[in-house]
Amino acid sequence: MFGEEILLRPYGITGFKADQSIFELYVTDNFENLGVDPPETLDNRVRHFQFSVNDAEFDWKLVRSFGDLDGPGVLNKVETLVADPKNQRILIAEEAEKTIKIYDLEGRFTGNVIGKGVFQFEPEGIALRDLEGGGYWIMTDQDINSNTFLLLTRDEFEVIVQFQGPQTRNTDGVTLTNQGYSNFPAGAFFAVDNDLAVTGFDLREIDRLAGESN
Repeated sequence: MFGEEILLRPYGITGFKADQSIFELYVTDNFENLGVDPPETLDNRVRHFQFSVNDAEFDWKLVRSFGDLDGPGVLNKVETLVADPKNQRILIAEEAEKTIKIYDLEGRFTGNVIGKGVFQFEPEGIALRDLEGGGYWIMTDQDINSNTFLLLTRDEFEVIVQFQGPQTRNTDGVTLTNQGYSNFPAGAFFAVDNDLAVTGFDLREIDRLAGESN
């Protein structure tokens, strides 16, 4: 366990392996309603940790905290975030504005805001389908009655198509595995269903919707 003296209300988490023993980890700290007064503290919305594992030894450190204090890069209400290390960026869902804001891995706002006018409810769980030569994003427009998943191109962030599960709704968390198993030979996309269950979607079907042949 680590970060207990730094994090106030950790929520979203994303990370990747930087080398053989070092991992980069980013956590959103969604601390509104805890007596902490924004906007002066909004530069702590995302915490960047680094940790290493060597045999039986575990070491960690806080690399930086970040989030713009003013302008279009401000992070007011943050939960979901996903790193795309190949492109040196992090996508952060800004629920208060119903957008996704893009920072680089060093905690600098890139100036890119996507999803404005696209999300009707709250931008939530995000997953990256990483394919050779490209891939696509799956993003959740969370609603208790009309939960929708959006497929967007990996680099241009253009909406390809939308889809819904037959009963999946009110989705917060999602995850994706490219590894095939059991009833999902090409991998699966998993989404929380109303905090009570998990729905699995066959990646072959989502690839078909996205226009991918993999």
